[in-house]
Amino acid sequence: MMWQIYQESYLSSSLRLEEVPEPSLQGEGILVQNQSSLISAGTERAIVSFARKGLISKIRSQPERLQLLLSKMKRNGIISTIQQAKKKLSSPIPLGYSSAGFVTENNTTDSNLGKGCRVACAGAKYANHASVVYIPKNLSVPLPDAVSFTEGSFVAPGAIAMHGVRLAKIGLGETVVVIGLGLIGQLTVQLVTAQGGQAIGIDFDPYRLDLAKTLGASHVLSRSDDRIVETVSQLTRGLMADHVIIAAATQSNDPVMLAGELCKDKGQVVVLGDVKMNIPRSVYYKKELAVVVSRSYGPGRYDSSFEEGGQNYPPSYVRWTQRDNMQCFLDLIAQKKISVMPLVQYQFDILDAVKAFDLLTDPTASPQPMGIVLNYTAVSDRPSVAGADDSSSSQSKSSQFTSAQATAGSKPESAAFSANASPSNKDTLGISLIGAGNFMKAVLLPAIQSQPKMNWRGVINQTGLSAKSIAQKEGFAFCSTSTKELWADTETDVVFIATPHDSHTALVVEALSAGKHIFVEKPLATSPEELAACIKAFAANPEQSVMVGFNRRFAPLSVALKTELAKYNSASPHKSIAIHYRVFAGAIPAENWVHAHGGRLIGEVCHFVDWCHWCCESVPVSVFASGSGELPNQDLQIVIRFANGATASIAYLTQPDMQSVNHFGKESIAVTAPGFIAELNDFKQLTTVVNGKKQVIKNQKQDKGHLQEVSAFFEGIKTGKPAIEKGSLISVTQTGFAIQESLTSGRAVMIS
Repeated sequence: MMWQIYQESYLSSSLRLEEVPEPSLQGEGILVQNQSSLISAGTERAIVSFARKGLISKIRSQPERLQLLLSKMKRNGIISTIQQAKKKLSSPIPLGYSSAGFVTENNTTDSNLGKGCRVACAGAKYANHASVVYIPKNLSVPLPDAVSFTEGSFVAPGAIAMHGVRLAKIGLGETVVVIGLGLIGQLTVQLVTAQGGQAIGIDFDPYRLDLAKTLGASHVLSRSDDRIVETVSQLTRGLMADHVIIAAATQSNDPVMLAGELCKDKGQVVVLGDVKMNIPRSVYYKKELAVVVSRSYGPGRYDSSFEEGGQNYPPSYVRWTQRDNMQCFLDLIAQKKISVMPLVQYQFDILDAVKAFDLLTDPTASPQPMGIVLNYTAVSDRPSVAGADDSSSSQSKSSQFTSAQATAGSKPESAAFSANASPSNKDTLGISLIGAGNFMKAVLLPAIQSQPKMNWRGVINQTGLSAKSIAQKEGFAFCSTSTKELWADTETDVVFIATPHDSHTALVVEALSAGKHIFVEKPLATSPEELAACIKAFAANPEQSVMVGFNRRFAPLSVALKTELAKYNSASPHKSIAIHYRVFAGAIPAENWVHAHGGRLIGEVCHFVDWCHWCCESVPVSVFASGSGELPNQDLQIVIRFANGATASIAYLTQPDMQSVNHFGKESIAVTAPGFIAELNDFKQLTTVVNGKKQVIKNQKQDKGHLQEVSAFFEGIKTGKPAIEKGSLISVTQTGFAIQESLTSGRAVMIS
C-alpha cells in the first residue's frame, strides 16, 4: 500500500489523502518511489477549483462538451445519459504531474533507469502525488548527481517553459516580453536569459515582479501600469519586443491583446498559458505577427506511441523531444544556469498534503503560492540494492495486463466443445472485477448490481486509486493492482474483465486456469495466436462459462425482430435471409488507444459480425472486404456468406459528420427474406412488414442489451447452458481476422 492525495471527483470538492494499492509495472516503464513532487499552482488550482463549481458553472465553462451531452441525450435518453455522466464525473482525480525519486522496479533496457537510479518524472496520469508511481520510459530521465530531488521535481514545468522558449527561436540579444510570472513564467525568464535574450517580465503581483528581477529579468513592469506599451518602446529604442511569450493563465483576452501591442512588426507571439485567444485582427494583421501555440513539453506530447509505447523519434529529424527537454532542463540546473529553489515557497510532508492544497486555494495567502513541494521521506526508504535491474518480481509479473503468457501457435485451430458447462449449485456467486474504467463503472457494474444474491469480492486495476475508489463505493471486500490475489481468492466465482484489448486473452487464460467463470468485453483475442491460446484454454477447462460482451443480440428489439422472423417461416426462417448492417461510427483521433492491437475492426466490428451470426443461426464461411479513406479511420464495406446460404453486408462508416448522424441514428439494421422486411433503427424503433402487414415497436430510450446480456450470462452459469456457445465466440473472432486478410489481399477469404 502507499499514500496518495487526490480529488474525490469532479462532483465533489473534497480532497482525500489515503492509502491505496501501489501501481503495477506495465509495458516499457519503471516504478518510482517518490522523494519529492511539485504542486503546480496554476494547473492544480484549476482542477480543484473546477471540482468546486456547481453543475451549471461546470457546463458553462466547457460549452463544447454541452453539445456532445445533448446529442447523447437525444440518442440514449435523458436519464440514462445523466446516470452515465455522473458515473464518469464521480471518478477520483489523481493530482500532480512532476516528481523525482528512486527506481524500485525496471521493465526497460535503459541502464540509466535501473533499480536504485535517481530519476525525474513527468505526466499528469503518471507523476502524481503518491508514494509510488508508474512512469513510462519516455516520461522519465536520469537525475544528475548535482540536482536534488526537490529541484528534480520541477522537471515537467521546466520542460514546458523550455519548449516555449525553443518555439520562440530567440537570437542573441533579442528582447522577449514574458506576460505572466507564475511558475512557468519565472522559469521562462531564466531560460530566455540563458538563451542570450533580454527578458522583460509583466505581472500584477509585486512579489512575482521582484522575484523575476532577482532571477534574471532585465526589467519588470506591473500590468496595472497604463504606460506599459510606452515603457517597452523606450526599453527597445522604439523597436518593440522581438518575441512575446504568454505564460499567464486567465479567461481574459487581455494577454493576447497586450502581446499584439508589445510585439514588433513581423514579430512572434508564443502562447504557453491557458488564455482566451480572441486574436484582435487589426493589430496582428497590420504587424503581420506570427502566433504559435506551444504544446506542453515538446515533440512526443500526446503521441501514445512515444509516451506510453516507448518509441523514439530519429534525432536527425527531431532533436528536442519532450524527454530531451526534460533532460536539458535538469542539466541547466546542474550547471547553475537555472535556479528553482527560489521558487519553492513552501514544503510539506505527503502526510500533510491536504494542508498544502488548502494553502494553494486560500485567496488570503501572501504571497500567493507558486511552487509547493511535497516530500516523502517519512513514508519511503531508499532501495537497498542500487543499480540492480530486477523487474521479475512475482507481484509485478502477475499484475501485468499483457498477452505475453497467452500466445501459442500461429493459427487458430478448430476445436469441438461441449455445448454446456458445469451448472453452478451456489446460491450466491462471488463477483470480482478487472478494470475500473468508464465502461465498467457506467455500463457493466450497474448491470451486475441489478442481479440478486451477489457477493462482492475484489476490484483489480492498473492504478490502485481507481481500484480502491470502486471497492469503497460499492462495498467490495478487497482491491489490488495485481491479479495474483484474485486468482487465489476461493470466494470469487465470476470475473468481469474490461481492460485494454490486448490484455483480454491473457486474463481469460489465467482466469480459466484459476477456475473462474468469465465475462470479458470484446474482443476475445486480437491476433490468431491469441485465439489459439483461448481455444486451448477452453478445451482444458470445459466446466467454466465464458461470455464475450456481444450485447446487441440481447437488445429487446433485436429479440423482437428475430421472434417475428421465426413466426414468418417456422420451417426454415434463416435460409434466405439478407442483412444490411449500417454503422455511422465516426472518426476517432489517430492517437487514440482504440487504433492499437487490431484497431476498430477487431475491437468493434466484431459486434456487428456477432449480430449477423446470431440472426442467421449459421457460421460464416467466407468474407470479402474493401476499405476507403485513410487509415486509421477507414470506411469498411464487408460482405459475409454463411453456411446456410444467408448473407450479410456491414457498412462501417467513419467519415460522416456525427452531428448529422443524429438525424439518422448511429446504427441501422435491415433484414429481408421473401415476404418479410424488418428495419431496426438505433435499437429504439423496430419496423416489420410481413406479407404486407406493417408493425412498429418504439422504445422511449435506446436499449442495446447490456442488462439482458449480463442476466443471460448468470443464467448460463446456473444452468450450465451458456447464452453464447464458445464455438460461436471463436467463429466471430476468426471472421474478424478473415476480414483483415481480405482487406490486405483484396480478395474473398474462406473461413475454415
